[in-house]
Amino acid sequence: MSSSVSAALAIAALDRVLRTQPATAVRLSAHAGKTLRLTLPLLSLACSINSQGGLEPAANDVTSDTEINLNAAILLRMALHDPKALQAAPVSGDLSLARDLLAVLNGFDLALVLQPLMGDIAAARADQIVGLWLSGRRHAFATLTENAAEYLVHETRVLASAPAVAAYNHAVDLLNEGVDRLDARLKHLETPATELTP
Repeated sequence: MSSSVSAALAIAALDRVLRTQPATAVRLSAHAGKTLRLTLPLLSLACSINSQGGLEPAANDVTSDTEINLNAAILLRMALHDPKALQAAPVSGDLSLARDLLAVLNGFDLALVLQPLMGDIAAARADQIVGLWLSGRRHAFATLTENAAEYLVHETRVLASAPAVAAYNHAVDLLNEGVDRLDARLKHLETPATELTP
C-alpha cells in the first residue's frame, strides 16, 4: 500500500474519530480552508480543514499553515493519559490553528467514540476500564522508575543520592569561598608596603 493511500486512510480514520467529539466542528470550522501537517513516527499527514470542521487530504502542492510533530515520546505520554503531553509537541506556523487542534486532542473522550458501537452504558463502562488500566500502567511505570533509581543509587552506586549531591555542592561552595579569601590575602601580601601607607 502506497504512503499516499496510507495517509488518506489515516486522515479519514482521524476525521471519523474527531467528529465524535463535540468541540471539534466548533473549533476547527473557524479554520476552514487552512492546511496542517501532523508528523507521526512512521507517517506524515497533510490535512485540509473543510467548512464543517472536518479533515480531508490536502492537495500535494499546498504549503501547510501549521505543522505539529507528535513524536514517539509524546504519543506514549498521550497513551498514558498525561494531560501535559501535548504541551511538549513542537509546533510551527499558525499557532491559533495548532492550539485549537491540540485542545480537541487533549479533551478527547473515548466514551463518545465507543458510544455508536456499544451504546451509552457499555461505552461509559469501557471508558472507565481503560482509565483504570491506564492509571495502573502509570502507577506501575512510576514505581518501576523509582525502583530503578533506588537500585542505581544504593546498589550499584552509579547515581549519587540527593543528600550526597547536596553535601558535594556545599563542599564546593565552601572551597570556592576559601579560594576567594586566599586570593584576597595573596593580593594584599603582593601589594608593596608603600602603597599601603597613606
